[in-house]
Amino acid sequence: MLRPRVSLTILIVLSTILVGWTVLSPDEPPTLTVENQDETRYQLTVFTVPNADSPTDVTFRATTEAGDRRYVGLADLQSGAVYYNVTLAEKEVRSRQLTVRPTGDTTTTIEAWKPGNTWGYVVEAGDNESIIGSDVITCEREGQRAQVTIVDGFQEQWTTHCS
Repeated sequence: MLRPRVSLTILIVLSTILVGWTVLSPDEPPTLTVENQDETRYQLTVFTVPNADSPTDVTFRATTEAGDRRYVGLADLQSGAVYYNVTLAEKEVRSRQLTVRPTGDTTTTIEAWKPGNTWGYVVEAGDNESIIGSDVITCEREGQRAQVTIVDGFQEQWTTHCS
């Protein structure tokens, strides 16, 4: 049996470690930076989907080049086919739209994200709303960062870090 003084000391040490851990590793929502190297303005939609387990669980509504409105998945958006007016079809989606300035960077945080939630983005041309790039990200941890570079009307590079 531990003495009261030893028990109190252990309790204080454990409490200090817990408080220190909380202060040193605060909850940080994901960040997304879009680097636009074009003279064109783009529309950025960032979103979170609370109940999706993977990128394949996220459904979009999009208009095809032929003018048909249909449900599509991320693979469809990333296939190279022309889509316009992309919106999220999920009911519990929280989204926000931002403008990506010509030849500038836009950085945003995805504040509605909670650990385990799926989040992502869609970038569309500002003039005809054709899709430039998209991604859906699932990370369990805090401190996520994604960066997208747009060059000549295409999503040239994109990286995601789940720390």
